[in-house]
Amino acid sequence: MSILSSLIARFSRWQEERAEAYLLRTMSDRGLADIGLTRGDVDQVLNGAYEDPRDAIFAARAEARARRDVKVDQMPQRLAA
Repeated sequence: MSILSSLIARFSRWQEERAEAYLLRTMSDRGLADIGLTRGDVDQVLNGAYEDPRDAIFAARAEARARRDVKVDQMPQRLAA
């Protein structure tokens, strides 16, 4: 990739990031809530530091389901039915 095409790609990405930042910063609180964010989350999202708290909940539920499935699989066949 040439230097010029690299600079063009970087500039293009920078413009996209600016547009995303503008969009998030100008959204209403209700609009942010619709996508699961609060006004305080916007800077973290833009910096790439945002961690969705629901991810931890989903992971815990999946782990609990996996443990439950293993326990059912380990039960004698007459009890599992």
